[in-house]
Amino acid sequence: MVKTIEAGKGYLIKFDTLGARISVMEEPPGPWWRRDVANIDALPQNIQTQLLSQLGYVLQDANWFVDSNLVATWQASIRNSSFLTTYQFDASGNVVSSVSEDLLALDAPNTTFLELDVTSLPTIMSNFLHARFAGWTYQRGILILQNNSPNGFSVTIRVNQALYYTRFDISGNFIGATRG
Repeated sequence: MVKTIEAGKGYLIKFDTLGARISVMEEPPGPWWRRDVANIDALPQNIQTQLLSQLGYVLQDANWFVDSNLVATWQASIRNSSFLTTYQFDASGNVVSSVSEDLLALDAPNTTFLELDVTSLPTIMSNFLHARFAGWTYQRGILILQNNSPNGFSVTIRVNQALYYTRFDISGNFIGATRG
């Protein structure tokens, strides 16, 4: 987990062992401690109910925070094939905030895309994927067009049982990855 500050707000960013982002949340104010929640059954029942009502989504990451006044808050990230949604809950299990991210980033204005097969990936990207994500298998690749001009690539791969949404600039240089 990494703590960063942007525009005066603290954020906690969690990465997996391959360096792909798992979740992002705003840092709780004041002193606090955190405990990972291993599965959805470990969350309070009312939070479980809210998360399970999101059909087609699975739990990506969850944490329990307790501040210096012993007030608990919860953070949970759920995902489906292309969206990652992070919720923050108060001690009673009410949603305080939520942020949803399109992992493929295809919903921006004037954005279209072209499907690519694995043989169409630029060599620089394939070489990087082999070096960084050993044993990866191809799931989907797209060339992102902004105003009909090539703007970058998004490649979905699988490593063991985990999906990764990787992003590359138009030259094929790696930008980042999010574990799905």
